[in-house]
Amino acid sequence: MFLGTVAAVYLLLGMALLLGASMLLDLLQQAGDSQPLRIAQLGAGIGLMALGARMQPWTKAGKERRAARRAAKQARTGPSLFVRMRGYATDPSAPVGAVIVFALTAAVIEAASMIPYLAGDSLTRLVRS
Repeated sequence: MFLGTVAAVYLLLGMALLLGASMLLDLLQQAGDSQPLRIAQLGAGIGLMALGARMQPWTKAGKERRAARRAAKQARTGPSLFVRMRGYATDPSAPVGAVIVFALTAAVIEAASMIPYLAGDSLTRLVRS
């Protein structure tokens, strides 16, 4: 049930991205190779790179500090909601509705983090065809 729900969400997401990418491609083709578009792309790229560098600690000491903070938080509060939910979903006596809600939640969270990659891939495929 879990895998079927996740697969259905990804199928719908892929179809939506493909439709959105084709509409975006039409708009970009109308804009052509304009200088403002290239400047906007450069600005967005620099901003995303800066955000990515800021979000993850790159040094070994930074990674150790993050791991220590997580361990301290887990010692104070116990297992995270995700860990508890995963335990409920894998329990053989779990209700089907709970498993579907858990699968939808997991798929939406994962899809939200990978939409830029999926959209870029869809655009690349449309441009090549």
